[in-house]
Amino acid sequence: MKEHHILIKKANSKFKVADHMVYVTYPLLNDPKLIIIIADNLYYSLLDSIEAILNYEYYYKRLDNIPQKTNEKIKVFKEDIIKRYGFSAGILNVFDDLHKLMEFRKKGPVEFIRKGNFVICDRLYSTKMINFQKIKEYVQQIKPFIKKVQEVLG
Repeated sequence: MKEHHILIKKANSKFKVADHMVYVTYPLLNDPKLIIIIADNLYYSLLDSIEAILNYEYYYKRLDNIPQKTNEKIKVFKEDIIKRYGFSAGILNVFDDLHKLMEFRKKGPVEFIRKGNFVICDRLYSTKMINFQKIKEYVQQIKPFIKKVQEVLG
């Protein structure tokens, strides 16, 4: 199986987990700790989708190489792939938000729940919050993107 097919299956699997958690698990348990788990699945689902399309382009020799760093992958995706396939540029905003959240979480030693929000606090006590409603919006924005990537990859 080609690398881009493996990556899109992985992305789709992570997205399905996030989608199920948003629409079934979270309403059932109503536990804000699930928010960060959902965000994590959404982030890696998007990253795997972008990697899949880059691998597809490389496989068909439209790209010279596949960048190794995440920022470089996003740059290539933004400059070449979005125009070629007509992806919505809004997906980059979602990816950027999730990427910043994941990076902030790596640096932040303290996490807690406050009024239904998942709050991450770094060493200097600056905070970043995410709530269930925002996660739900991300799911709605990511779903058509992943479907379109699957269509492109065939």
